Amino acid sequence: MADFLTEIFIKFTETVNHDLEFYGLLFNTNNRSFLIVKIVDILRKYVQQRIEETETLDQKRFKVAVDLCIPGIISVYMNWFTNSYDYSIEELSSLLTDFILNGIQKNWPGN
Repeated sequence: MADFLTEIFIKFTETVNHDLEFYGLLFNTNNRSFLIVKIVDILRKYVQQRIEETETLDQKRFKVAVDLCIPGIISVYMNWFTNSYDYSIEELSSLLTDFILNGIQKNWPGN
């Protein structure tokens, strides 16, 4: 699972870096809901396909997990664009990968 998640974040980062200004404007428009629905659908299908290559998928659990995770990931990237975080998109992608693969609680300072 780690390989294709890392692959997703690397590809997304490369795509955004190719035209950072365009994607920044795209995520800052008022009509972004259609874009987000399309991105969620594409990612859902991609993740499902990759998981099903190696194991049987519990559809009920998968649907809930995807509905929880993918919009959250997109929201983090949107916040990165709109709030000008003081770190690179590569660092953001690395943090997201670590949180997804290792859990969030483990990564808090003091743990």
